Amino acid sequence: MSSKFALLTVLACGLFISLSSCQKEQPAKQAFELSQQNEFEDVSLKLQISQSSLKTNESAQVSLSIKHAPGLEITLPELEGQLGEFTITELTSQPAKLDSQSWTHYQLNFDIEPDLPGETPLPSIEFMVEDEAGKIREVRTKAVSIEVLSVGVDADTQLRDIAPDERDSTQPSDTNQTPTWLLLALIIAAIGVIVMRKLKRSSEPVKSAAMADFRLLAKASTEEIACQLEPAFCKAFAERSKLTKPCSDFTCLCNELATPPARLTLLASRYESLQYGKQAGSNSEIAALYQECEELLNDNAGEELES
Repeated sequence: MSSKFALLTVLACGLFISLSSCQKEQPAKQAFELSQQNEFEDVSLKLQISQSSLKTNESAQVSLSIKHAPGLEITLPELEGQLGEFTITELTSQPAKLDSQSWTHYQLNFDIEPDLPGETPLPSIEFMVEDEAGKIREVRTKAVSIEVLSVGVDADTQLRDIAPDERDSTQPSDTNQTPTWLLLALIIAAIGVIVMRKLKRSSEPVKSAAMADFRLLAKASTEEIACQLEPAFCKAFAERSKLTKPCSDFTCLCNELATPPARLTLLASRYESLQYGKQAGSNSEIAALYQECEELLNDNAGEELES
């Protein structure tokens, strides 16, 4: 029992040291070092990145501001797996806002973590824009180059020749090799920890912006839920269903699905009755409808519907 406890203690200490050495350092709140403005006729994209260079054990903050003219529908992108050699974490979005000129403003914030050292490009981020006539086009940010430094190399990285040992190889060495093997063991443990963290992080899906907007309605007033439930739910359901055309109403959503689920058509009918009926729906009815929409989204999470 004592030897087993000692072994567990040694492994725990080694794991603690490894985790301490490879733990991601969160960037301090600071002014953004990289900033780009992409202006189109009726859409504006602003990309900001907290750091122009970082180490492989660090992460950088990214802020993406989108605004568009009235009459447009813009589909926010699925960022997971679309950022090249960077992994996205901590995705948050703010509710859409209207300015004095009726332009709609969106805000996305997330962190990126590099996978490999070197001059690494952050790819352009694409958005689908649909006008009132149903015409769809793409707008995008520009790619940004970020310098990623290895956490294990701080200064001289030049390779040098190793001089041959002039001592008799048959003679025992007086040099203590234990620190070298200990360092090698810690490096192997650190690599194993990093691989496990990457696998765990890749298995956790990043919430989409549309789903985040839908969940924010839970904290809104009953009037706001009644007004925004249809577009928020339909956008989130369209993303979950992997539809190519963005939908912001039940009619579009049901038309795009080859076989709409019975629960979806029932929800559409109930929403129409509450929204356009002779008598406005009560607070409890609107809350219950939101709850059923959320349950339907959760039931379809990870499933690909026929479209």
